[in-house]
Amino acid sequence: MQVSIELPDTPLLSRHQVTYYQQVLFFSLYYLKQLSEKEVCDNLNLTRREFAELLPKFGLSAIDEQDNNLAQAQQLLGTEYRYLKTTKTDQELLEEALTERYL
Repeated sequence: MQVSIELPDTPLLSRHQVTYYQQVLFFSLYYLKQLSEKEVCDNLNLTRREFAELLPKFGLSAIDEQDNNLAQAQQLLGTEYRYLKTTKTDQELLEEALTERYL
């Protein structure tokens, strides 16, 4: 999909501001889960590190999302799994919890 936005050609709009508006758009779509981290990085020509460094600028945090996934998995799995060390990802734990709960 391609989106075009016409901005007025004024001296007040510098290249820096246009870049900022692009970032606002892409990070908003990321927040709404319409784009992945990779898609944002590809479209804005960012490294993963640059992406992570920009998250707070837009009120986002990668850690918050991981903490929410883990908390949801722990809630579904119960207290016996709270302190279990595992190599499973948060997503795998969540899927396991959903499978066990709804079987």
